[in-house]
Amino acid sequence: MKEAQFVKLIKRNLTIYNWMRIETTTMAGFPDLIGVSPQLDTIFVEAKVAIGNKIKLSPHQISMGIKLWRDTGGSSYIIAIKEHAKPLRPDSVKLYETRISLDLLENGVNEPPTAEGWHTICRYLQAVHGSRPKKPR
Repeated sequence: MKEAQFVKLIKRNLTIYNWMRIETTTMAGFPDLIGVSPQLDTIFVEAKVAIGNKIKLSPHQISMGIKLWRDTGGSSYIIAIKEHAKPLRPDSVKLYETRISLDLLENGVNEPPTAEGWHTICRYLQAVHGSRPKKPR
């Protein structure tokens, strides 16, 4: 599976957010997606397709992920899937906090995820980032 295909799966399966795909050459390591919603905190997501068990992260992606995690109070993630995984398997999609990017580089998908499976990831993000009150129009 290519990263572009995986990004489409993220958009299709995590519909609690409106997703913006970011392609930038001006800021090395900036995440692939920004998730926005009126009821949820904005989150940043780096999409990764693991080759075998390995998640490839550049030094820029690692430092940006850790910085965003710190600066946003924990709103930056890596969502990974194994290259040949069947997306319908509950454990094939994994959510990781970017604060553990160095551990992911070392351990890959063997690193314990924050959440796994589309439904569990969705519930987790709602529970953690659903604290914003709805503003009257």
